[in-house]
Amino acid sequence: MFAVAVVAALALGVGAAATTFTLLNAIILRPLPYPESDRLVALRHAAPRLGVGAAGQSATSYLHYREHNRTFEDIGAYIENVVSITEDGDPERVRVALVTPGVFSILRVVPHLGVPFTAAHAAADGPAPVMISHGLWQRRYGGDPAVIGRTIELNRTQREIIGVLPPGFDFPDPRTQVWYVLAVEPEGAGLGEPYLSAIGRLRRGATPEAAALDLQQLLGGIPGIPPDLLRAGGWRPTVEPLRAALIEDVRKPLVILLFTALLVLVLACANATNLVLVRAGRYSHEVAVERALGASGRDLASRFLTENVLLAGAAGVAGAGLVYAAVRSGPVLFEPGSIPRLHEVDLDGAAIAFTVGLTLLLGGVLPSRPPGTADSGRPRDGRLVQD
Repeated sequence: MFAVAVVAALALGVGAAATTFTLLNAIILRPLPYPESDRLVALRHAAPRLGVGAAGQSATSYLHYREHNRTFEDIGAYIENVVSITEDGDPERVRVALVTPGVFSILRVVPHLGVPFTAAHAAADGPAPVMISHGLWQRRYGGDPAVIGRTIELNRTQREIIGVLPPGFDFPDPRTQVWYVLAVEPEGAGLGEPYLSAIGRLRRGATPEAAALDLQQLLGGIPGIPPDLLRAGGWRPTVEPLRAALIEDVRKPLVILLFTALLVLVLACANATNLVLVRAGRYSHEVAVERALGASGRDLASRFLTENVLLAGAAGVAGAGLVYAAVRSGPVLFEPGSIPRLHEVDLDGAAIAFTVGLTLLLGGVLPSRPPGTADSGRPRDGRLVQD
């Protein structure tokens, strides 16, 4: 019963801490799954004096920045929407993204089948071609390679499928299943309506701070924007790492969750420590006899430490099981897309290493020196303790 109580208390603490670390590692710490993802940034506008913290790009600002900047390899834009697949079979609502041709090259994404969007696709007359996700290709078309060139009916409009994206690609949202090519046309002078989201790939050696300064110098050069308007609102471009931009809504809740898990771990350790101390007190007579028979304090402490490590090891195994269950149930418990990068959470090497390290730490933290072992190897009173 003692072992069960200690293992249960520690397993709860280890499971909470390791699950939180697994979430933080996959969502916040792990780089985005794109080549050289540290060079990917999100471009937005802020106007502190007007209470605007993260406005998008207008067609005018996007085209102006893309043409005149000196710090980006390329800048792309996208819009998100929801449409219905209305061809044969039951209608199906799917999430779509309208992306400029440069978005896939910025992300360094190569289609699994077919070809990526080009400027010619964006400039062509008629319905824009589309690319579909690997999941939709498998589910609706049975993984048929001949899907390239076929049409898909979206909102009663026939569109040609020109590509299938690789497994795991889900930008800008895990629920996105169809991508349209987007042609951005100039909309006249001034900032216009900021309806576009924009991403960019920095040139080698460029920093987000240098890119923001570059765009700040370009902002005043957009035709039709009165300088007084910019100063009155405090308008300025912002350039933020794409990873931070994607998780900004969940960063604070995850940090709060981390502190909560650490509190659970501390309480679990306190409960386990109390149980170990109570048990050690009950065996003080046995310890005194062993000391009188020649056992040193180091010998006894080693035995208690070994017991603690075994208890912590059992708790670590149970805690890893809790982490595995939490990881597997995450996509079921939460609505897809409600937590960015949730589908990337898994019990990887970093999570296992954290769980093992935490288990060893707990084994060393629990009390390992029994009563009466403070001296160098002689009984406390120099004689056997008699009943």
